Amino acid sequence: MKRTRAILAAIGAPAIVAVGLAVAPTAANAAYTCGSGQVCLYKDINYTNTVRVFSGSISDFQFANYSNGTNMNDSVSSIINNSGTTFQGWYDNNDGGIRAVVGAGARIPDMTKNVPVFFGGEFLGGQNFNDVMSSARLG
Repeated sequence: MKRTRAILAAIGAPAIVAVGLAVAPTAANAAYTCGSGQVCLYKDINYTNTVRVFSGSISDFQFANYSNGTNMNDSVSSIINNSGTTFQGWYDNNDGGIRAVVGAGARIPDMTKNVPVFFGGEFLGGQNFNDVMSSARLG
């Protein structure tokens, strides 16, 4: 009995450490916590993968990157707007085409569902706006 406990004790600690290492998140998948006053654009749903802390405007996402260097064009999948300003993202570059609006303090964990979308001044309802954004600005 003592021998069995000694063997379990000897292999138990390394096994627990190994299991802990196996489930630890990688840096690429660790979520960035969007701070107060920030607007954060995430590559994947539920505020995961790489992020871009957004400010001002970007007229063409083909020339913009996330924090890990990945290009942003047609790839935003979730947004947190912790700013006091409305965020607007467009389907086309140079603020063109259909526009998604994320109000101050709002969060959209999954851009495939119920994103408030406008064309010109006309509200088109909640739409899928996942992986289509090409330009954006605050205000």
